[in-house]
Amino acid sequence: FLCRQKDMRHIARLLTHIDLPIRDKYMLTMAPIKSNDSSAYATLQNFAFKQSRGEAAGVGRMSIKEPKTFDDVSHLCNVHDSLGLFLWLHHKFPGRNLMEQQTALSAQQRVIQLITKGLSEGNLQRLDHCYISRDTRLRRGFQRRLAVDKSLRTSEDLPPGYVIPVESAGPRRRT
Repeated sequence: FLCRQKDMRHIARLLTHIDLPIRDKYMLTMAPIKSNDSSAYATLQNFAFKQSRGEAAGVGRMSIKEPKTFDDVSHLCNVHDSLGLFLWLHHKFPGRNLMEQQTALSAQQRVIQLITKGLSEGNLQRLDHCYISRDTRLRRGFQRRLAVDKSLRTSEDLPPGYVIPVESAGPRRRT
């Protein structure tokens, strides 16, 4: 309870303008939301607004498609989290729209299947980033910083564990 104070305070600030009993607001602050998930906050706020008006909240439109990249898998994970939040809210505030609850359950199962399929076919997906070029760039920058005039360089100038590199080679660790 005490470790989630910042998240609870953030949720409470989102709900200040919504007319709900304090018990309901407290229950909503306990919602399982990641602090960086804006779509989950929007789902929670929409649910609270509908709850205050006595209306049934719906799942809303979420794009659920087969993943082609790892970013698509990440998006599906966020959709899964939002659907899980919606189902948690329906569990805590029962008696509303059971049809929407069933829709969310079936959508969540579909998302799980797509995530599993996307992760199992990970070798077929293209990456949108490249660590090799980044590491090469960082290595060159490190070599430039170490490229001091040889006459000024002594073993005391180098970080512990490094030896003076040969002209063509980069820094090497002692073994």
